[in-house]
Amino acid sequence: MPGAVKQRLSAASVKDVTVVSFTDRMLIHEDMIREVGEQIQELIPAKEAMKLLLNFQQVRHMSSSMLGILLPLSRALAKNGGQLKLCSLEPGLREVFKVTKLERAFVIYEDEASALAAF
Repeated sequence: MPGAVKQRLSAASVKDVTVVSFTDRMLIHEDMIREVGEQIQELIPAKEAMKLLLNFQQVRHMSSSMLGILLPLSRALAKNGGQLKLCSLEPGLREVFKVTKLERAFVIYEDEASALAAF
């Protein structure tokens, strides 16, 4: 079906945390990043505290444009008393956060289990 939007995320609930995993290995194209942002927004209830964990285990490459999705998401969740944590970033992805000096803006864990335990 032409024009159909691919589902770029999978979401699961683990206790009171929504765990979102990415289905793409590369998050680099603007259209793809826009779709990811829209699909994440669909998961977030309005004006409700939410615990959200983004698992980057499948992702191998990410453009810095993806940070333009993550920063407002983090602020919106915090404004409503929610939390955002990230996990399973391979070294190249960690470098994107380091180079942009945004590793301090996000709580990043080595794996999903340690991130879930920290909520």
